[in-house]
Amino acid sequence: MKTGIAFVLGCALVVLAAPAAEAATLTFQYTFADSRTISGSLHGTLGADLDTFAVSSASNIVFNGTLLPIDPSDICSLNDFNSCAEQPTVSLSGSLANHNIFVCALGFDALGNCSFANDGGFFFGVFGAGAGDGLGNENFEPYIEANWSASITGVPEPATISLLITGLGLAGLVRRRIGKPTA
Repeated sequence: MKTGIAFVLGCALVVLAAPAAEAATLTFQYTFADSRTISGSLHGTLGADLDTFAVSSASNIVFNGTLLPIDPSDICSLNDFNSCAEQPTVSLSGSLANHNIFVCALGFDALGNCSFANDGGFFFGVFGAGAGDGLGNENFEPYIEANWSASITGVPEPATISLLITGLGLAGLVRRRIGKPTA
């Protein structure tokens, strides 16, 4: 009886347990209306909604064929790029509601400004999308959700985690039953 109760409680814990935030990489590409593209990898954590991605760093960001040198300090939230206090985010699905990132390739000036034409960088957020390659080429336009594509790696799927935990629980039950002395 105790074994059955332990199994039921174990299964309930598996159902209720949420996976912990784990480092992941979001690889993205966005195509502007004039066919120029920006692509690269963003590193951070996937949110509990499995769509919002909190960005901590970036790598291999290429706009219009030019590699942009991005450091973690160059990445801010679009809502507060003057102070960079909020966590910058993008969404796996492309939903504008979760896009809130502003990146300045050569850093922000003392006033928190970045000239994409001079420095290069990119942003996705409520007032649109933009990118610059530091060579005088820049784009500023309304954000088009259909032009965003992204994939994520490094986050275990919840079903896989549940199966692993359930398997370990079953292995414990089998071990317990085998280990019991018979009368």
